[in-house]
Amino acid sequence: MKKALLDQIRGEWTAKQAVDDIERQLRGEGLAPLPVDISGPQHPAQKSLVAALTVPPQPTLEAQRRNNAIHTVMDYCLVEEGRIRCRAVAVERPRGRPEDREPDTALSAAAVSVFVSNGEERPRRCFVCVGKALSLGPDDPGVAELIHEFYTPGDLSKHFRRRHLKMLNDDKKVECQVCRISLDKKMHFMNHAHKIHGTLS
Repeated sequence: MKKALLDQIRGEWTAKQAVDDIERQLRGEGLAPLPVDISGPQHPAQKSLVAALTVPPQPTLEAQRRNNAIHTVMDYCLVEEGRIRCRAVAVERPRGRPEDREPDTALSAAAVSVFVSNGEERPRRCFVCVGKALSLGPDDPGVAELIHEFYTPGDLSKHFRRRHLKMLNDDKKVECQVCRISLDKKMHFMNHAHKIHGTLS
């Protein structure tokens, strides 16, 4: 029922927006003004993608530009985007935290911090996100977003359920990139998260 309502709202909005755009063009006003971009800075691959796709077509180089655009889209598909930000808010970080250190040092510290020595210890970093950060280059702008600490271990558990567990099928193999092991099922992954990384689900 919720999906049907969402589809209906999306369909109505698309139809209304199309009519609004046509009426603006007939009045000579052009398209509706774009909303102000309040997201964070773009990833270099994002900038390259936008630049390649918005190049005006030239009859002599059309095929070459199309191929460049296709290759750029293929490169961008490997990039994991950060969280969607509702509004731009300047956050002042305390000095001396791992995020303020050199990226490679912060990444190493984050990798060590996702392991627990006993069953009662609860980290505040997501081991799955840290594993993704390890696969990126140390100077990649997405690393800081992936290795950030959650406010409480409970916030980490919510993130883990919503971002990682929700997407998994019960019988799908999962790889822990921090430990470099493959786990056969979702339940094995959840058990590994609890025993090795202290992350409750």
